[in-house]
Amino acid sequence: MKKTFILLIVITLPLISFSQNRQNKYYNPLRFSLSGITKVVLESDENHTDKYSFDQGIGLIGELIYTIDERAKYEISLEAGFLSTFSYSDEVNTDKYLIPVSLNAHYYFFDEEFSPFIGIGFGIENFNNTNKYVLKPVVGISNKKLKVFGRIGIGNTTGSSLEIGIGYSFKDIEHLKIALTHKSYIDEDPTSQTNQRYEFIGDTILDFDLSIFLFNNYPNLDEGSLTKIRSGAVDQNALVELGKKIEIGDYLLLSKAEDSTGGRDKSSIIEDAVEALIAAIYFDGGLKEVNNFVSKYIYPLIENLSKNPGEKDYKTRLQEYFAKKGKKVNYETLSKGPDHNKEFEASVFLENKAIGKGTGKSKK
Repeated sequence: MKKTFILLIVITLPLISFSQNRQNKYYNPLRFSLSGITKVVLESDENHTDKYSFDQGIGLIGELIYTIDERAKYEISLEAGFLSTFSYSDEVNTDKYLIPVSLNAHYYFFDEEFSPFIGIGFGIENFNNTNKYVLKPVVGISNKKLKVFGRIGIGNTTGSSLEIGIGYSFKDIEHLKIALTHKSYIDEDPTSQTNQRYEFIGDTILDFDLSIFLFNNYPNLDEGSLTKIRSGAVDQNALVELGKKIEIGDYLLLSKAEDSTGGRDKSSIIEDAVEALIAAIYFDGGLKEVNNFVSKYIYPLIENLSKNPGEKDYKTRLQEYFAKKGKKVNYETLSKGPDHNKEFEASVFLENKAIGKGTGKSKK
């Protein structure tokens, strides 16, 4: 996987953290320090395939330090901390945290009160339940009561940034790859498996999960109302909004032709990819992990939908309106154009007479 470069600046709090740059007759070999810490993410990947989905983190880090030699030039330490993260973009969900843990070794150039030092660390950073293993070269200066240093974390995530964003790391990454492979990609790689079958399963699994949730949480609603709420929660608008929130379009495998015509932003492609992603999570982690994903992104929509079931289901509302008058409404959809640029035309008929027509890039 591609590397992500992280700039880490650590400022040790005066009077709390004590540098071991003088001989041990002044300090104990074993000591503890508490540091303020800020972490800034530097983008190194234009395609966003391996990045943290935040811009900066601020928090505290504790360090248990042991001085090896009497001249206090060599020390090892174990550190752990907690950072709250945020983003400069309003579109990024920033309700996340990062937990760094690492083992470090430092060398001080002088055994005086003031000394520059260098070091190396290796550890794990847990962000949004996904781990990143990092190597941390460090350089800094310190005196009797203050230490200031910076370091760059170099390493690989155990999952892509899409996994980091949704909070699920795939055990078998092939499931995720299939979910992100649009049918047009066969033009580039005829051996690839597309997400069409996953889309079918994902749609079914999503309906099942929502049906159980609605049945258990809305005992006073009838079958028709429950069906309307479920339809509203998984209609194209809802799934496209979800797809844009997790930036799934950035990760899709598309043909060059589809990509050049704005395929990553097409509602129908995003909707299908979200359903395929749900199937991938199901195949990799089971219904429990699907429920975790749906609980996070789709359940919050249901409260509003339950206040007026079917409010967004215009087709049903039209059919019900004319049914009361003893009339029948039918719909017909035609398509034309190549797969990568297909156009749909939908017509509505009242008693076999066309009363409306519309065109678009999706059947819905």
